[in-house]
Amino acid sequence: IALEQPPFLAGGRVRYELELIQSGVAEATVINILDPLPIELEQLSSDEGTINGQSITWQIPSLNVGERRLLSFEAVISENTSNGSIITNQAELQWAEGGSPVLSDNPDTPQIDPTQFEVQSRTRLTFTKTVRREDGLSAFTPGSNIIYDLVIINDGPGDSQALSVRDILSPSLIPITDREWISPDGLVANIQGQEVTWAVPAIAEGRQLSLQVGAQLSNTLTAGFVVLNQAEASLSNQPSAAPQLSDDPN
Repeated sequence: IALEQPPFLAGGRVRYELELIQSGVAEATVINILDPLPIELEQLSSDEGTINGQSITWQIPSLNVGERRLLSFEAVISENTSNGSIITNQAELQWAEGGSPVLSDNPDTPQIDPTQFEVQSRTRLTFTKTVRREDGLSAFTPGSNIIYDLVIINDGPGDSQALSVRDILSPSLIPITDREWISPDGLVANIQGQEVTWAVPAIAEGRQLSLQVGAQLSNTLTAGFVVLNQAEASLSNQPSAAPQLSDDPN
């Protein structure tokens, strides 16, 4: 079960559920379940099972006829998993009165394996931000107008999701609001105080989108003063996820 959308992204969380149904004619005892997991699954967690490396085990003293037991665990799909990788998983069950281990699904019919899924790699974005004087001069002097150019490149694989880009301008900057800032790609900057935002649509693999906003350097700035500014991009449908910064803050 994918716990995030879109499902089965590299780096996303998944949940596995194992249901035991005692369909025999007598009590089953000393029940042991072993689930060896593929290396693509990391950060394993289970409330009922015991984790040992890449395996999870459960021990159940007994199950009466007709009794059911639901077990589960969660994992994270490794960020390094290649796009299109097929992840399979199979547990085995043994009990005191049984013979050979019973598998959780039929390995001869993988096409109907309910635990098999295909991984989608997260789209990798390059996010840069540069600044220039609007009049083309090289020196940044108090009172001059500057333009920030932001570029987002989709390095793939696949198209990106829609993005929300946010830029909190330095107090040393006065946003220019007497005109509308429309980038060459037609995206309009929404300026509210010192906060600038853009709604960025999905970007096709290998393509890029540009954003622009202008500001004026405060007349009170002195020579040598450093103006710092950094934008961030986040998934529109996952606002709580960690944003991608336009440059290295360190």
